Amino acid sequence: MNRKECFAVKFLGIMTALLLCAVLSGTGQKEAQAAVSSDGAYQYELDANGHAVLTAYLGQDTEVAVPATMDGISVAALSGTYQNHDRITRVTIPAGVVSVDETAFTGCYGITGFAVDPANAGLSSDADGVLFSKDGSLLLRYPVGKHQSSGTYRIPAGVVNVGGYAFEGYNTPGIEIPSNVRVIGDYAFANTRNFNGVTKWEEGTQTIGTFAFYKCTNLKLLDQSALPASVTKLGVYAFAECSNIQIDISKSSITEIPDYLFYNCDNLHNLTLPQTVTSVGAYAFSECNNLNEVIFDAALMQIREGAFAKCGNLHTVNIPEGVTAIENNTFNGCQNLNTVVLPDTLKTIGDGAFAGCRNIHSINIPKGVTYISNTSFDGVDTTAIALNVKVGKTKLNQAKRKGKKLTIRWKKTADAKGYVVYRSMKKNGGYKKVKTISKVSVCKFSQKAKKLKKNRKYYYKVKVYKVVLGKKYFSGFSNVKAVR
Repeated sequence: MNRKECFAVKFLGIMTALLLCAVLSGTGQKEAQAAVSSDGAYQYELDANGHAVLTAYLGQDTEVAVPATMDGISVAALSGTYQNHDRITRVTIPAGVVSVDETAFTGCYGITGFAVDPANAGLSSDADGVLFSKDGSLLLRYPVGKHQSSGTYRIPAGVVNVGGYAFEGYNTPGIEIPSNVRVIGDYAFANTRNFNGVTKWEEGTQTIGTFAFYKCTNLKLLDQSALPASVTKLGVYAFAECSNIQIDISKSSITEIPDYLFYNCDNLHNLTLPQTVTSVGAYAFSECNNLNEVIFDAALMQIREGAFAKCGNLHTVNIPEGVTAIENNTFNGCQNLNTVVLPDTLKTIGDGAFAGCRNIHSINIPKGVTYISNTSFDGVDTTAIALNVKVGKTKLNQAKRKGKKLTIRWKKTADAKGYVVYRSMKKNGGYKKVKTISKVSVCKFSQKAKKLKKNRKYYYKVKVYKVVLGKKYFSGFSNVKAVR
């Protein structure tokens, strides 16, 4: 073995050893970070400070005292610890556990109260057994196992943020949201089927998170059914599948209706969008079967895909100027829709946009529309559709004869389906169609010169055509080019 070979072998051995050490080190670290307590009751990990974070409860106790230490290590936080332990009725939290993740008690529908050590620097509880941050500004978890059959709960003064999942599974019939509340977190009231209503909602709330009231099937807004004017942001699915909700959002300050906001809210009948709204999100009102009228403001610029799909009782739609597209399936399945007014700013009508709207008796397509899908009006009587299709002209750029070949070229036209070439021996008349080109990318026409008369000048011009709902529409003639 020469020196180079010996060096290579040694180098390979060293690198292999280093790699093995790295793997073993990583394995050991991983084992240190994920462990089961010596009594088998908890799984935990270590945070950056070497404190234990409880990640899962493996026990079966109904009254739980969160441990202060885990195998001699101080416990500092709960992270998804007690999820879906619905037999737990009471939780005691020691002084050292100062942080609780919003998912720590999801699915714990039997808890009747939390008790936090007064010496705890991060958490607190009140006489009702509600879990808060130490300063009371964040309501972390309401003990939803109280099973109150009457009355309402008023969120305390000082609470600024209702945390994610805070009232998930809430069974008390009503709730009052005071002016001090600024934020309602993600899933804050989700899946609260026995929750009957917000009995009072004062001005002050600014943000309502994603899925905040999702599947609150009995939810009603009893305080004039109005969303506070102070609300500026709503999350996706915030009120989705709230089948009994009636709500007035017209006074709020939101700028967009997010995706699926009121999906499958069957009790919505009439809705006026706020003057501040510029966009309606995808499927925002889809399957609101009793929605019969929506009033849009002039500020609206965008209506996204499927926004009103399967709104079976929607009968009138007046879309304001500024909207440029009716996206795919926007009004698909609105079988009772009969009156549609489209803006002059409209450019495109997408796939299935009005498919299944069999009761439309009149719809005027503005001249500015450049694209209509072949499926836009599936199931609609085409005689009810007044088309004002505008097809832009093209421009001839070249006409020349080279050797035995004559060629003309023109400018490609957006949204064209094809072109028709015309020829005449007179500049001002007698033009006959010589070629239809159905491939829009082909912007030239060639002809063998031997088919033309010698020493004669020929004139050419072109029309553009597009196909809308199975019918051809043509542009005017292009400029004329002559070639001898």
